[in-house]
Amino acid sequence: MRTFAYVANHDSGDISVFEVAANGALKLVDSTLAESGVYSIAIHPSGRFAYATSMGPQRNILIYAVDAATGSLSPSPAGHLAAGHKTKQIRIQPSGRFLYVNSGSDGTFGIYSVAQDTGALEELDRVLVGASSSTEDLQLDASGRFLFATTSDGSVSSFAIEEDGLLRLIDSAPSGESPKAIAVAPSGSSLYISSESGNISAHAIDPEGFLGTARSVAAGTEASSIAIDPSGRFAYVLSPEVSSVRVLAYSIHSQTGELTSEESPTALPGYATSLAISPDGRFLYCTDTTGAAVSGFEINRDHGALAAMTESFVAGTSPVGITVVSLTG
Repeated sequence: MRTFAYVANHDSGDISVFEVAANGALKLVDSTLAESGVYSIAIHPSGRFAYATSMGPQRNILIYAVDAATGSLSPSPAGHLAAGHKTKQIRIQPSGRFLYVNSGSDGTFGIYSVAQDTGALEELDRVLVGASSSTEDLQLDASGRFLFATTSDGSVSSFAIEEDGLLRLIDSAPSGESPKAIAVAPSGSSLYISSESGNISAHAIDPEGFLGTARSVAAGTEASSIAIDPSGRFAYVLSPEVSSVRVLAYSIHSQTGELTSEESPTALPGYATSLAISPDGRFLYCTDTTGAAVSGFEINRDHGALAAMTESFVAGTSPVGITVVSLTG
């Protein structure tokens, strides 16, 4: 099994593929043409297909075949899908049967079925979440039973994923001013939302998908991307400041899901936009849009502290989305 990091480079319109070494260092192994505005990338649970979204004028959902031995991407014979609108975050149900794509500004997201032999997509439905607001982020729980969506008007909604991939609204709750990214604890018992107001709101999730009242924790100015390690013990949040970006580290209470700040913030060069954690929970990576690079950190497994790697890793121009996966070749 080998581990790879995939980085969507917004301005250069390509995807950088890195192999993750045993010490967490990234080695560039491939660069694949995408399109201008490529924003995020997700790997199918089978490891056979990759999907990328675009905020650019071409407005496609890009589909690739994955070489599990090398991590390289090649255009899928299924071809790209013309979405007809901008596409932002992309999430794949753990079963691999359905894919969900946030279109951002129009307050909707799309539901697609995935052909298991070719990776081809077919649109099943579009869901309107906020009639007068934008959809900020989507996230699924690890079981694939629930989908959660935030909107710019300060709400979060939970949906049940039905057998046919379509959604049934369960609950909506206030999530704080200007919510941004969502992360769900691996246990599925808690939901965390970063916000431009500088807080993280934590909601308990009951077994039926209903949301508890938000509990807020300070996270600095304009908290954005949020990531939780695979053990569910630590959470990390990007917090842009006037002249730099910080990564804030928190421990997660095993019973209540409450967050506790663990250490002094870690300062980053440039302007970081997205976080991703390696599947083994040992390393954290963030994209730097101004430096055209990826920064890496080793995670202390006892208390979650971050130790910066001695070098950053060159990507394309304006890297935005990043995902890290292990593939069996």
